[in-house]
Amino acid sequence: MRNFKKPLLFLLVLFVLAGLAYWDEWQTKKDEKEKTAQSKLLDLKATDVQAIDFEKRIEGAPSLKVSLSKQDGEWRIKSPVDYGADVEAIDSWLKTLSDLSFEKSFEASTDKLKDYGLAEPRIIVGLTGADGQKTELKIGDKSPVGYSNYLRVEGKAPIYLVSQYAYTASNKELYDLRDKTFDLPNPQNLRSLSYQYGNQAPFSLQKEGQDWKFDGLNGLKADNEEVNRFLGQLDQLKVERFLDQPSPELSKALSASNKETRTLALLTLTPLEGAERSYRFIENNGVVYVKLPQQKEGFATLDKKILNELKKSPQDFQSRAMFSFNSTEALSALIDGKSFEKKGELWIEQGSGVDKTEFVRLLLVDLEFAKAK
Repeated sequence: MRNFKKPLLFLLVLFVLAGLAYWDEWQTKKDEKEKTAQSKLLDLKATDVQAIDFEKRIEGAPSLKVSLSKQDGEWRIKSPVDYGADVEAIDSWLKTLSDLSFEKSFEASTDKLKDYGLAEPRIIVGLTGADGQKTELKIGDKSPVGYSNYLRVEGKAPIYLVSQYAYTASNKELYDLRDKTFDLPNPQNLRSLSYQYGNQAPFSLQKEGQDWKFDGLNGLKADNEEVNRFLGQLDQLKVERFLDQPSPELSKALSASNKETRTLALLTLTPLEGAERSYRFIENNGVVYVKLPQQKEGFATLDKKILNELKKSPQDFQSRAMFSFNSTEALSALIDGKSFEKKGELWIEQGSGVDKTEFVRLLLVDLEFAKAK
């Protein structure tokens, strides 16, 4: 009996030590979680934010003020321009702010706010939640020691010391917040398009259901894949620079009457709902611009690789399909003098009764999608 006491005692000690270690780890994590919760700056989820009012004060220049709102789950800039927003950039920014914790807090009188850059903060971010309540963050100077910034929440007395990342993440320009494409309508929601490349004759396409057809050419069918590929390529091109308010000199230089400005192409898109949008692509002094239809004066500069995408004629969109039929709706076929009949899901060779389903099905699919070169 004595021989078993020592091993049992040893195992008991191990269990106790293991239990203490587990409890210590659990307690440590609990304490850290409680500490993080206590130091969390905002009781606001990033996904609950429905509107953002952003102001950035710039020394010697007018302040940048941007208002954004969420519409049907998508962010859009409302002012100073009406334009799509960079959803990923905004979601990342909001997550940074909603997860923000403060390192410490302290009181300061109103006349001392200027010592922390909070009397006239350079950055102000107003966040409106789903309940309509607005939380306004004022980000001040960098602390003299460490990597932190001073911050105030409007309506609360303390000054908070937070990670400098709150400032760097919020130090935005208008370009950072807006969608970098030139905001084409969704191709699925289009009714028609017209296009003219250079001095070529313009042509128009009408959409019937999911199919594109040439307007005025006896309903000649267009190649849906080519039309959608063209629109998709344009939609993925990134704007290098937005010129919402070009100088009078630049506006004059880019006008259609200027002989040094070459019109590359004109694209007009008519959505199912709303006004048509016309995009004029031009080149001046080696730079490619697009005239934005959403604004009276605005332009955007584009990468010169767009030049190859713009070279389109009616022949590029003409359907090259050699046959016009739906292979799944065929009920009989005559191939190399042999007759085949579809019975249920099977293709049977007449006269022999042999199942030729795979051969006939593959041949019909190949013919349905065959295109002339």
